[in-house]
Amino acid sequence: MGGFDRALRHETYLSRTGVGWIGANMQVDDQGASSSAFLVSADPQVTVEDPPEVNGWSRRSFWVKALEAARRHDSWVRVHRLYTEKTASQIASDLRSAHRRTDNNVRVRGVLPGERWDARWGASPDGPSGQYAIWVRYLGLIEDGADTASSRARGAKKLSKR
Repeated sequence: MGGFDRALRHETYLSRTGVGWIGANMQVDDQGASSSAFLVSADPQVTVEDPPEVNGWSRRSFWVKALEAARRHDSWVRVHRLYTEKTASQIASDLRSAHRRTDNNVRVRGVLPGERWDARWGASPDGPSGQYAIWVRYLGLIEDGADTASSRARGAKKLSKR
């Protein structure tokens, strides 16, 4: 069957159904049209369809997952990633001082506002030489009224509004 005949049969099927279908495969079946079409609403900017099922997956950084796991333990935990000496030192320092920074200026993803962390770094016990591990311990939330960068920033905002 030639291309013109297929198109004519497809157009005839569409006119019989009275519904606007687009995206049809030109492989014509016994009824005269393909089953691979989808419905188009009267509004050309949208397609009427159910959203995909939520599977619970979301993209999160390594440190978000690592700190989430560390919160569940009441002891030191070693992070399963190796770093150079300077990087391990810097990350450990950033974690220890995260409570002093404003909420939107924390340098390690996964640290939540008002949290205190202790962190140590050292040569990896089971990694190659020259690679360093980081141990972290969750210390809990800072009590209200504690002197943190967040509370100082909120206080400065209040003073500037007066």
